[in-house]
Amino acid sequence: MAHPLSQKSLDYCAHVDPRLIAVVQHALTLSTQDAGFTTEQSRTQAEEDALVAKGVSHTHHSHHIIGCPGAAPGCSGAVDLVPWNGAAFVWEWPRVDVLAAAMRQASIDLATPITWGGVWDRLMSEIPGGDAAAMSSASNAYAARERAAGVFHPLLDGPHYELGRN
Repeated sequence: MAHPLSQKSLDYCAHVDPRLIAVVQHALTLSTQDAGFTTEQSRTQAEEDALVAKGVSHTHHSHHIIGCPGAAPGCSGAVDLVPWNGAAFVWEWPRVDVLAAAMRQASIDLATPITWGGVWDRLMSEIPGGDAAAMSSASNAYAARERAAGVFHPLLDGPHYELGRN
């Protein structure tokens, strides 16, 4: 079932690399889960620094920053695609996993490498399987790898997708 991005979501991603938006739009034609953007997806370095100071962001090198490595000139290279339940945006892992499966397939279909915030150490195309259960399993396995490496609280950001960096 196709779920086109609303005009508000399209406005929020006006400065995102068109390759990433194409993956998002294709994924929403593949997914049973609707989604969108809850805020502006691109930001300046100063805006990112302010978000880090507030504790909302974890890095000063976010791919949401316009001009980040790998993005088209004048663009950012990341989005936070949040599930929509028909009445509100929700941060629920089962819904995130459905979207992740669609994003994985869309990244393969469009030959656009994507890194997912549920599994930071590999490209989505390298995650075996293609359904929500496989995405959930991959995210759990990533968290276990991080804990085994001494990271007590692995960063799991399920709605986050960025142009591949691995």
